[in-house]
Amino acid sequence: MQHSWTYLYEYYFAGGLLCFILDSLASIIIAAVISFMPILLFGCLQYAPIKSVTQINELIVPVSEGFLRANIFIKTCSIIFSVYTLFLVFQFLSNLPKFIRIHFYYKKKLGIPDRELTAIIWNEVVESVLIHEPSESRTMLSVAQEILRNENYLIALISDPSILTWKVPFLKKRTRIPMSRFFFYTFHLALSGIVLDSHGGSIVNGVNTIHNRKTAQRLKTRFRLFGLFMFILTPFIFAFQLLYLIFHYAQAIKNSPGTLSMRRWTPLSKWLIREYNELPHLLAERIRKSYLFANFYMDLFPSPLVQPLVRVGSFLSGALLAIFFIFGLLTDSGFLLTIPILGNKSLAWLMSIIATIYGVCRMMIPNEERPFDPDESLEQVEKNIHYDFRDENNSARSWATYDKLSEFFQPLFLHLLFEILSVAFNPFLFGVILPEKAQSIVDFIERNSINVPEIGWICAFSGFDGNEKIQGQNPEQNMKLKRSMAFFNSTIGRQASLIDFNSSLIVADESLPMLTRSSFSNSNELLNELNASIDSSPPCNPNCENDSFIV
Repeated sequence: MQHSWTYLYEYYFAGGLLCFILDSLASIIIAAVISFMPILLFGCLQYAPIKSVTQINELIVPVSEGFLRANIFIKTCSIIFSVYTLFLVFQFLSNLPKFIRIHFYYKKKLGIPDRELTAIIWNEVVESVLIHEPSESRTMLSVAQEILRNENYLIALISDPSILTWKVPFLKKRTRIPMSRFFFYTFHLALSGIVLDSHGGSIVNGVNTIHNRKTAQRLKTRFRLFGLFMFILTPFIFAFQLLYLIFHYAQAIKNSPGTLSMRRWTPLSKWLIREYNELPHLLAERIRKSYLFANFYMDLFPSPLVQPLVRVGSFLSGALLAIFFIFGLLTDSGFLLTIPILGNKSLAWLMSIIATIYGVCRMMIPNEERPFDPDESLEQVEKNIHYDFRDENNSARSWATYDKLSEFFQPLFLHLLFEILSVAFNPFLFGVILPEKAQSIVDFIERNSINVPEIGWICAFSGFDGNEKIQGQNPEQNMKLKRSMAFFNSTIGRQASLIDFNSSLIVADESLPMLTRSSFSNSNELLNELNASIDSSPPCNPNCENDSFIV
């Protein structure tokens, strides 16, 4: 075939050539702005005369002078950030010719312009390729296996309860090590070239098996080197992460302070709920459908201690804002905002603090209208997320179930705090914890790989061939494998029906749990309406996912 399936899907995932160019340029511009910000904030700006300036040029000095005024740490930050920006530019320029070639392949040979990519499904692209490439005899399963070789290995490693776990002294059970978005990126980078090749296939199987002890030693050394580099670069990574988060969320938090309390699925949870051979756009669609019901469920468990405090905080802050508003109508608002309060702090500063408190408190007050009970809400979450959150009694009405779901579905401020703190503990994980697991990782990949003639070595869990060797793994892996097979078959069946315009566009997904314990007719009607609106919405663009908020 003229282009690999991986490249074809990358183009589909990006949304076309123009979307790829604009997204890449946006990333480059953001990185360039962050590279310039340390010099601007700590070199070019003169804070001493800020209250007496009449023109902007009295406040800001030229960049060349600001660079000389900045200290060595600020200069180093700016230089390192600039190197990262140049890396993004190089990455964009190296990928652009490939995307241009694939653009003409889609447009000229397949007859699919970029505008259609947001409307058609991936299976239709595969059908078109197989029609125009008669020599390419592939199935939907083998296409997914080729595209997701890397991801399937990572899903298997992360889902295994014994590999990426540790024993914390004050906890009875082993827990998974803390994994941030940056951890996953670095972990995959560490495996590449030693355990997995550039295409994502295993290189510890076949004739290379006899060298696996040396391979584990090389992997251990790479983990330690990565840990050392991250430790050295910790101050600069922390500065970059902090600047990005501030600039990315400052406007959103200013307009709606309650944004910080909105919940999102954690990076680790997205890997745990992801099925084998599940393409990214399908995962994004499942996650998008789950938000409504997950938030409904979390709101059904208001804290008896926090809620009274939140209501009082909301009332008092709202009352103060109303008083300021009335004074602003009766007096000169410009003079009012400059009145000094609490030392040198002005009234405008105090109002911004009070407005933030009001917004956060309002977001934490649960909605009094509860269209679903806990059973209905949790069943819909489990239907979309494919994960069992229930306690040992299989109850949706328990704090144990709530706590299990809240580990996966956390407020935004906890996400941001975790990503910032991960800058400090990632060097420890890569320098101390992961080197001790290098041999286990190599053995796991060797043990759970199969050779597919047309693809190469892939993760055995993605084979979907009922291999007894795989079926004999731990119960968690067995359940995940069965669930992945059922989901893949249901997805193929559902999307195949969408291609056939002579058949019904609605296909029952019998392999996944449906609502069976509805108690109220009004909630049934609302639930059916919500499901219909969700299922009929346009396909999700993976690059525009709302919850991808960390670089």
